[in-house]
Amino acid sequence: MRTIFSVRLDHPVERVWPYLAEPEKWLEYTPALVERTRIDSGPISPGAKGRSVDRVGPVRVEFTDELVELESHRRVVWKQSSPWNSSVEFTVERVGEGTILHVDFEGRPSGKLRWLDLMPDFLATKVYQNDMKTLAGVLDRQGGE
Repeated sequence: MRTIFSVRLDHPVERVWPYLAEPEKWLEYTPALVERTRIDSGPISPGAKGRSVDRVGPVRVEFTDELVELESHRRVVWKQSSPWNSSVEFTVERVGEGTILHVDFEGRPSGKLRWLDLMPDFLATKVYQNDMKTLAGVLDRQGGE
């Protein structure tokens, strides 16, 4: 399963960035994510890990997120353990007062989620795009905070 797309968010990089680099904030805009707990402590840096639980339809799956690469306010790469067996790269670029967010997700679901690997990539893209629309709504509601 692979999805690559870009979306414009009418908010500055400084407001968008925490929602990509701080996984606890993913709960605010990712409906499938029902739980996220940091495993380690300290600053968010490569090697940081968290335990997550997703609900995909009736199926609940537990997995680990690991921060692989971090270029602050520019690029972040997260890796998810089995059953997702995936990585997601978020890259941001400043465009005027807004942000262009580039998303590159690749995964090879296994176990209870192996059926998702049969899903056409365009459907996976729709799911991720909906998450980004939700993120835009979260940022809009916060206004200029």
